Amino acid sequence: MSDTDLSSFRKEIDAIDAELHALLVRRAGVSEKVRSIKTDDSLKLRPGREANILRALIARHTGSFPKAQLVRIWREILTASLAMQGPFSVAVYATETAHSFWDLARDHFGSGLISWKFGTTRRVVETVASGQCTIGILPEPDPQDLDPWWQYLLASPNAANEGRPIRVIAKLPFARAGHPHGGTEAVIVARAEPEQSGQDRTYLAIDLSADYSTDMFLTEVAECGFTGAVVRSKWQDPQDRKRWVHLVEIEGFVAADDKRIGEARRIFDKSFNEIIVVGGFAEPLVLDMPAQATQPSGTATRARAR
Repeated sequence: MSDTDLSSFRKEIDAIDAELHALLVRRAGVSEKVRSIKTDDSLKLRPGREANILRALIARHTGSFPKAQLVRIWREILTASLAMQGPFSVAVYATETAHSFWDLARDHFGSGLISWKFGTTRRVVETVASGQCTIGILPEPDPQDLDPWWQYLLASPNAANEGRPIRVIAKLPFARAGHPHGGTEAVIVARAEPEQSGQDRTYLAIDLSADYSTDMFLTEVAECGFTGAVVRSKWQDPQDRKRWVHLVEIEGFVAADDKRIGEARRIFDKSFNEIIVVGGFAEPLVLDMPAQATQPSGTATRARAR
C-alpha cells in the first residue's frame, strides 16, 4: 500500500467521524425535544424500548466490528440521552469485598453515571422508595436467601413511595456473550411498571397460606396457564405463619389484570392469598462469543476497560 492510499483512507475515516459526530448532535437535539414533551416526574428510563433498539442494532449489523463493543457504544449513547432528560441517579448494592453489581451498573449505564453504594439490599430499596435515587441495582433473587430483598416489593402503594410501588423493570447484564445465563446477574428496580418489549419474562409473587413442595407448586402454576416457570426464591413471613410466598419467574409479559391470575385463585383454592406482579425484564441479548486470541507464554493480566 502506498503512502497516497494510506492518506486517502485516513481522510475517509476523518470524514466518517465527522458524519458520526453530526448524527450524534442531531440525535441530542431530538432528545431535547423529547424532554420538552415529558414534563411529568415519571421515570424516563424505557428498558423495553432500549432492549428493542439494541436487538434491532445487532440484527442489522454486518462486518467485522465486534458486537460487544457496538452495544457498549450504544449503551453510552442511550444513557447520555437519558441524562439529558432530567436527573438520574442509581443506588447500587455493593460492599467492600463485593463490587460485581457496581461493575454491572457501570457497564450498563456508562462511566458518567451518578451512583451511590449501599451495604445492604434493604437500604437500596428504601432509597429508591423515597425518591432519593431513580433506580436501584440489586442481586438476582437467591433461592438460599431466607430474608430476601424482594419481600419489600410486596408492600402496598403508600405515602412513602408516593403511591407508586417498586417493581423490577430490567435485568443485567442485558447483552451477554455466548450464553443467556452465567456469571453475576442483577436486576434494576424503580418506582415504575415494567415495559413490554415483545420478548420478556415476569416475576410473580404467589402468596399461599400453606407450604408447597417445589414440584407440587410448579404443577399448579402450569395448570394456571403459566409457562416456563422457575422458582427463584421462597419466603415465609415471620409475622404470619400462614404466609408462604414463592417468587416465580415465567415466560412472557404478565399484566396485573391477566386472566391467569384469576385462574390461580381457583387452582390453589383455599391456599390462595394473592398474586402480585413484582416486575419483569426483557430477555437477554445473546452475542456471539469472541474468537480466542492466541496467548503468549508467561503470566499476564487484563485491565478492565473504563
